[in-house]
Amino acid sequence: MRRGNAVRKAAETVRLMREHQASQDRGRTIGEKLTALIEENLGLGCHRVNLGNVRPPAGYEIMLNPDGDHFFWVCFDGRESVIHWDRWATLRGANADAERREAAAASQMFEDEIIEG
Repeated sequence: MRRGNAVRKAAETVRLMREHQASQDRGRTIGEKLTALIEENLGLGCHRVNLGNVRPPAGYEIMLNPDGDHFFWVCFDGRESVIHWDRWATLRGANADAERREAAAASQMFEDEIIEG
């Protein structure tokens, strides 16, 4: 019985933490959310990656881990990629994720129009 109570309490704590984070994110722009994530990663010892004239998709940033040997992308919504040793592969992954995100949003918009119509 105690274990069940502990699980319920943990689940409630996670739910409250998510609600708190969501309330903090309301009203913040994509740029503000991304900047906060970048600052958090910089505070952990990561570094921003300069790709010259090439920029990651809007709402994404390429980061170098604290050890300086692997790259990853962060998205404004808090998601991160797996690590990769090649910065360009990481950029391609960010571009592919952005395209999937746009396709999913377009599909959802289409479904919403069908339901409303």
